[in-house]
Amino acid sequence: MHGDIIMAKMNPESYTLSLAGMMTALSLLFLYLAAILPTARLSMYAVASLFSITLCIEQRTIYALIMFIAVSGLALLIVPNITIALPYIMFFGHYGIAKFHIEKLKDKIFAFVLKLAYFNAFLILMYFVTRAVLLDSVPDFLKDNFWIFLAVAQGVFIVYDFLYSKLASLYFNRFRKFLMKRGRR
Repeated sequence: MHGDIIMAKMNPESYTLSLAGMMTALSLLFLYLAAILPTARLSMYAVASLFSITLCIEQRTIYALIMFIAVSGLALLIVPNITIALPYIMFFGHYGIAKFHIEKLKDKIFAFVLKLAYFNAFLILMYFVTRAVLLDSVPDFLKDNFWIFLAVAQGVFIVYDFLYSKLASLYFNRFRKFLMKRGRR
């Protein structure tokens, strides 16, 4: 036992709670970066949205929902501009949870259509509720032509969803074994 460190195995619930805390902190960090960086705001939202799926992969959807609520509330309190938190609250924060459960469907085409419908519902809501506030960086011809805006957003969403899936797979295949080593059930 000369140089060996003996580590006690952590209770799985405690470990999952600490994982949720880390994911909450990381989501908040990227939301804060969205507020202070002059560019790449959409990328920061996308990265902030990734952390909830780790909890879903660990079969802890309730923790992912609690994380979403916590990040949303804390973002409203600590992000310098409240409008920065709205895209996360209205779509990005809960999309990973919905995506995880939608992709469990056997019919992949129906799952894709369902994800697209989910996106469209929240996009339309965001567009009309927050148009003047959040779309300041969108060119006027897209703001004034809803159908063109919707078509462009569809393409962006499809790329986002594809990359989201790739990053979730990367977590599952590469990083999960390191994060869950001590808290494995």
